[in-house]
Amino acid sequence: MVKVITWCVAILVSLMVASVVFVEGWELPPRYECGGGDACVAGNRYDIDWEIVNWELKPTRIACFEPNPGRNSVIVGPGDVCVSASGEREVRATYEEMRASIQRRRVASLAIVAAVLAVTPAIAVFIAARRARRRPVRDH
Repeated sequence: MVKVITWCVAILVSLMVASVVFVEGWELPPRYECGGGDACVAGNRYDIDWEIVNWELKPTRIACFEPNPGRNSVIVGPGDVCVSASGEREVRATYEEMRASIQRRRVASLAIVAAVLAVTPAIAVFIAARRARRRPVRDH
């Protein structure tokens, strides 16, 4: 019974960790709520706007530093350069560099998700089996 419970807990934990890694690695966009006017506010981080998610590993439709551009985002294309400035720091990236960066991030997130899903249950089963061997046998 302990092995079954351990196995179930391990699967649930690995699914939760894998989903967080996937959401962050794929940079899934949260749903925005616009109550009127110019301001829109992002909702819960895990309330995903599935309509604008770009599922390609190396997406062709991107905005400046946004792998999943929203409805009002300006789409960039081959040869375009994006510039982001913050204080004295300036970041420049071409369309091709952004696509390659998005692809690396997405492939890495898929690899981490696969590792989490494969390794966590195996470790849990190993720990449960080891605990079972260490328990002293009680005489009735």
